[in-house]
Amino acid sequence: MPLDAISAEQLGFTNTEIGPLASAHFFSLSICCCEAPRLMGEVGHSRAFAAFTAAGTIGILAHMLVINPLTGR
Repeated sequence: MPLDAISAEQLGFTNTEIGPLASAHFFSLSICCCEAPRLMGEVGHSRAFAAFTAAGTIGILAHMLVINPLTGR
């Protein structure tokens, strides 16, 4: 999260735009912490790990494509 705030500041985002970005980061972390055990119980550890890895990779690649406060970059 600190790197998101630093890069957002360097990209010219206002504090009003950076605040919700930080809140969304920790909100999604909370949702994932609640849903991960359920997913692992339903599909198994290997498939859940593959799904989390794919989602993380897509997020990392997409994060650099769009520079817009509404999308988080």
